Amino acid sequence: MRRLLPTLAALAAVPALAGPGLSKSRVLEILRDATPAVERCGSDLRERETVNVRFLIDVEGGVHAVKVEGAHADDHVGRCVKTQVGAIRFSHGTKPTPVRYPFKLGGAQKDAKRSEPAPTNKLSGNLTKKDLDGLLKIISDDVQRCGAGVAQTEFTIKKTGKVGDVQVRDVDFETGRCVSTKLSRARFPAPAKPTLVQRSFNLDEG
Repeated sequence: MRRLLPTLAALAAVPALAGPGLSKSRVLEILRDATPAVERCGSDLRERETVNVRFLIDVEGGVHAVKVEGAHADDHVGRCVKTQVGAIRFSHGTKPTPVRYPFKLGGAQKDAKRSEPAPTNKLSGNLTKKDLDGLLKIISDDVQRCGAGVAQTEFTIKKTGKVGDVQVRDVDFETGRCVSTKLSRARFPAPAKPTLVQRSFNLDEG
């Protein structure tokens, strides 16, 4: 046992930067997936800007202490960025992980979006109305535990089947954050084009 003690002490001294499932590449992957929603915060900016954001990922994958640096720290762009970043969820880790990430907002982003297919309300590809309604029913059972009231939502099902550009209205901040997180985690059959969905969810915290 005495021979093991120095080894254990040495291991304990190594900083645990990320726990299982929270590697640097995984953090970047999740941030890239969340980027379109954050970019919408800068839709009114005429020039292309880099907005640096600092935040802390807790051991359960939640985001805390979001801070927007620079000129937009206290304006509507910064507040929007804080909301969107605060709604991101990561994998579990062994200790809190600090992150600083640069988001590109405004300017060239508008030009880039022109080349992307606009979301459509028509279902296509592998996404059928039956599939959509069935999956939304499952999601609704999960979302209703976020709080109380009726959450009006709008989101886009991407060509990959992932959900992006989630907007939640008519509920308080924490409830909206919970609803946004659960919707962002949903996966649908891949449509031929990005598909815009507008749906209300009845919430019941009981």
